Amino acid sequence: SMLGHSDYLLSYEDALSDHPTAAPLAIALARKLLLGERGTEALQVLEKVPVDTNQTRAHLACERSHILRESGEFEEALIAAREANTLLPNTSRHILELATSIMAAGADYQEAVDRLQPLIAAGHCGQEVLANYATALRYAQHNDAYWQLVDYEKWVGLRQIEYPGGYDDL
Repeated sequence: SMLGHSDYLLSYEDALSDHPTAAPLAIALARKLLLGERGTEALQVLEKVPVDTNQTRAHLACERSHILRESGEFEEALIAAREANTLLPNTSRHILELATSIMAAGADYQEAVDRLQPLIAAGHCGQEVLANYATALRYAQHNDAYWQLVDYEKWVGLRQIEYPGGYDDL
């Protein structure tokens, strides 16, 4: 309901109006617009940010990829993700976005595995990286590696739930 409120984005828009070159503000506003299913407007916000460095260009390309991917524009998202990764190839966020875009586009799952593997090996991974890596392994048909990572018995397996007295039925 907050996203639908007419004044919700006003503070973001005002801040960006005061600092039109602030890419992080534009990215924050674009994310909020995307949450409100306003992907086209989100892209327009990003397009208005002056690009002064390759770092800014890379971060905006990564965010553009995310918005395009969430909007179902998978091929365009992959192009933007490749641009971000080319400009800043060692940024974890850009690597993850590229791998995710590769998989969303139904492209080469092996490439997604190869892109994510250094993040896994370096321990720079949270749940999102692990989930994407497991997906890439599965669809690239690396079954042994997949089952080593995804141990259903250990991590997901069914367990018997013991209810406190008096709570064992509806």
